[in-house]
Amino acid sequence: MSSGERDIVEISIRETSAAANKRILDLALPPNTLILLVDRAGTHIIPRGGTTLRHGDHVLALASTEQAPAVERVLAG
Repeated sequence: MSSGERDIVEISIRETSAAANKRILDLALPPNTLILLVDRAGTHIIPRGGTTLRHGDHVLALASTEQAPAVERVLAG
């Protein structure tokens, strides 16, 4: 990641989200986005590319400040 400003993005995956039931590696996330944590019903998951996001998951992602809105769109979509 470049040396610019970064934001932590927190998103809840809704049933209607385009990210629901998709693997992280299949999402069109901006370059250098890091999914830090998935909270699934109180269980903390350190995600990998093959982790499937589910309805009700709470996701923490790290992205550049300028890319944070795009991350929100992909995850909340």
